[in-house]
Amino acid sequence: MQKISKLNPLAVLAASIAFYFVGFVFYGLLFSEIWTAEVGLKEAQIAGSNQAFSMGLGFVNALITCLFLAIVLRAIPGQGLLNRVGWAICLWAGFAVTTLAYGPVYTLSSPLVFAIDFAHLLIAYCVAAIVLNLMKAT
Repeated sequence: MQKISKLNPLAVLAASIAFYFVGFVFYGLLFSEIWTAEVGLKEAQIAGSNQAFSMGLGFVNALITCLFLAIVLRAIPGQGLLNRVGWAICLWAGFAVTTLAYGPVYTLSSPLVFAIDFAHLLIAYCVAAIVLNLMKAT
């Protein structure tokens, strides 16, 4: 597949799917009941929501995250899996976690929700960086 701006679009798509899959594992399998209870969602609210639309937006979010992760990793000197994962962790710590922290800091939202979201994003960033590196996206 032709590279756009020196990025491999197939690799960005694969990283996005992997990122999204980590979310499925976290919020669909491991922490579904805890997370929804802590957020305060009721079964009726979930049943009444447009879940397909929400899932689609979630994937678009993962796609945008992975696209920009690929762009930044391409611009950073050095090669190799550990280097890429290390930089993904730095980006996660500097941007994702600090933005995520506004919830518990200003809205007094659940620290447990923050912890689940924190771990989800850490693993998702690392997995995406691994996929991008293995598929030579940058």
